[in-house]
Amino acid sequence: HGFMGTDSSGTSATNVWSFFGVADALRADGHVVHEARVQPFHAPEVRAKELAKHVDLAISECRTKPGCDASRVNVVAHSMGGLDARVLVSKLGYGDRVASVTTISSPHKGTYVADVGLNLVQKDKANDALTKLFSLFGRTFTTDDLANDADARAALTALTEARAAAFSAEN
Repeated sequence: HGFMGTDSSGTSATNVWSFFGVADALRADGHVVHEARVQPFHAPEVRAKELAKHVDLAISECRTKPGCDASRVNVVAHSMGGLDARVLVSKLGYGDRVASVTTISSPHKGTYVADVGLNLVQKDKANDALTKLFSLFGRTFTTDDLANDADARAALTALTEARAAAFSAEN
């Protein structure tokens, strides 16, 4: 999932930013599916470390299922999740465990909305307030452990047009 997202299962609130129904459709088609849960508001470098744990879990799950090839996974990522997946493969050394990365609406060239949002939180007090607000909001659609450590500035910075070129060179 991307910025402000979570997996499509297990939360009491409806989350419009999830892959609602996609996992069920893939499972119905015979695929083994593991839905990752990472922090909704943080930098790709932090989220990718959490994604790595889910890739490891997916491989472990696959090993227990007859006919499942546990050598490598296919990552399907939405929005900011595409940036997380790129960090996972390029910086965290998961290229040997990831067969493919498919990104849907990922801001590979940044997004102007993040540029505007970051300009709104230039002062430390505004940044602290926004981070607390993001944490509270995150708790409405994901678990406390994922929502409580929000970093609004890191998340928005990662999505800016200014950061996109350097991110692409690094990943």
